[in-house]
Amino acid sequence: MSKSSISLGLAKYGLSLRDQGVLVLAPMAAVAWADGNADVDEMEGIAGKQCKQMKDKEECPLSITDKGREFFHNSFMYQRPDVRLMEECLTMLADVLSSMTEDKADALREVILVGCVEVAKTSGGLLGFSKVSTHEREVLKDLAARLRLRRAVNAYDELAKLGI
Repeated sequence: MSKSSISLGLAKYGLSLRDQGVLVLAPMAAVAWADGNADVDEMEGIAGKQCKQMKDKEECPLSITDKGREFFHNSFMYQRPDVRLMEECLTMLADVLSSMTEDKADALREVILVGCVEVAKTSGGLLGFSKVSTHEREVLKDLAARLRLRRAVNAYDELAKLGI
């Protein structure tokens, strides 16, 4: 998918290329909703942490406009995301990754993987400590295959710790 195709895909939802971060956050939302609940503060904290880690490198891939943030919250956080919308976002994200150089794509995969694993670990268990549900594992396994997350630097170790 070309940049113009991705732009058109985002425009369908009133978004621009500056809102590609919505695509990067979509897998985290998929994990958050895997067991039926999502926490907006949790997601924003994870996104903010990722941006701080990348501050000196390049523009954070999770940054979005106010309109993009409103769309993300309304479509992915305040309610379970529409299956078709999630599918379109994950397809666009896979296309974005395949259009990048391998080094840049792998760096973005690392951001996605870390964010997804953190969501899974903080969303369940006793007081939220490191309990990953079966449903979250299934979603992570699907995302790992679909987005080639195993190419991320620490992917094998992270996924193995979760039994994936």
